[in-house]
Amino acid sequence: MSRVGLLGYPLSHSVSPAMHNAAFTTLDLPGRYELLETTAEELPAMVARLRQDEWMGANVTIPHKARVIELLDEIDSSAAGIGAVNTIVRDNDRLIGYNTDVTGFQVDLRSHGVELDGDPVILLGSGGAARAVTAALIPGGARISYITPLVDEAGQLIEDLVKPSGAQAQILPWEDDSFSGAVCRLVVNATPVGMSPNAEACPWPDEIPLPKGAFVYDLVYNPAETMLMKRACAEGLGTGSGLGMLVEQGALAFELWTGVTPSREIMTSAAQKALEGRDA
Repeated sequence: MSRVGLLGYPLSHSVSPAMHNAAFTTLDLPGRYELLETTAEELPAMVARLRQDEWMGANVTIPHKARVIELLDEIDSSAAGIGAVNTIVRDNDRLIGYNTDVTGFQVDLRSHGVELDGDPVILLGSGGAARAVTAALIPGGARISYITPLVDEAGQLIEDLVKPSGAQAQILPWEDDSFSGAVCRLVVNATPVGMSPNAEACPWPDEIPLPKGAFVYDLVYNPAETMLMKRACAEGLGTGSGLGMLVEQGALAFELWTGVTPSREIMTSAAQKALEGRDA
């Protein structure tokens, strides 16, 4: 039985084991996906474990997508370009880092009918997830406004990704004035705010309306409808959750580990059932 897992902290919200194990079962492959809750201090030792023969690799999530790079032997261009890894593949005694988040976000955003052509975007956050979203948005010429408390981190993101591409971006502090009167085509939450078990939290201030006509995409997928999405629906805006992105990036990672293409429908159904079970 080969093993894969998810490195991150915390992981109680994750439904990745349900969707990946459903794919293994449906394809009759001898694999098992498990949660590997890992603090920053534990990360080097946990990554070293992945070199053992029983492991095919792992996914990586908050807060390790950038830090894990220094622990790997090679970084694929998909991850090197954005400075974040979400998938590790063991190739004999070598660990190779990839990023499937970029394509995952692009595919799911298109499934909602959102096409950007130089449109303004508000991106909440500046970490590894924000880097993937930025890389996904740049080809569409999006003009990105980062609202984040981590100004230095956002500045580095712009230096690494935005400036070399010739795209436009600005950094706004995480305060009410940055949210007030915002105009954009797309709002993306790339922070964990609103994620279970803190599902009552919302990254957009309560007293400030969301931008009129914007599509609101929350990378958080647990709960299935976040407070940000509820706010957007109440204001008549279209919404998307991170579940579609999760499934797409997960399917791409599964193929990297096994060489087999899994059913997106099977993975989506398993993830949805896992979420419904937690809400029951």
